[in-house]
Amino acid sequence: MILYNVSIPQMYFIVYLTTIPENHYHMTVSFFTDAIDLLLIE
Repeated sequence: MILYNVSIPQMYFIVYLTTIPENHYHMTVSFFTDAIDLLLIE
């Protein structure tokens, strides 16, 4: 799949750019929450 050639942060950034500004805060919180969850799992 093409998605495997794109890193997770780049995917988040692309989605971040395509969302309306009102969603940016929520997406930033979601990104860090997901990142923390991944770190805790490992």
